Amino acid sequence: MPYSAAADARIPAGTVVPGVLVDGDFSGDRADVRCAARWASGHWALEVARRLDTNSPYDVPIRTGVFMRVAAFDHSQIRHTRHVRPIRIEVE
Repeated sequence: MPYSAAADARIPAGTVVPGVLVDGDFSGDRADVRCAARWASGHWALEVARRLDTNSPYDVPIRTGVFMRVAAFDHSQIRHTRHVRPIRIEVE
């Protein structure tokens, strides 16, 4: 729903909005990662997909033992959150 002052006025102060998904057409390295998110039962579920080796000089090939971190927007314009510990990947 597009923003409008009338719709905004109907939202009580202090309401937590689950989040915003930005969708679009990407090219280059940005197009290597695809994801989908779903809000249900008060939680977000995020699924991310990428080729194991993108052949990009900016990416690390995914294989067992590689570590990664996930960052998420956390109801804040300036203080986002991320995993405290990196995730160790296991490829089967």
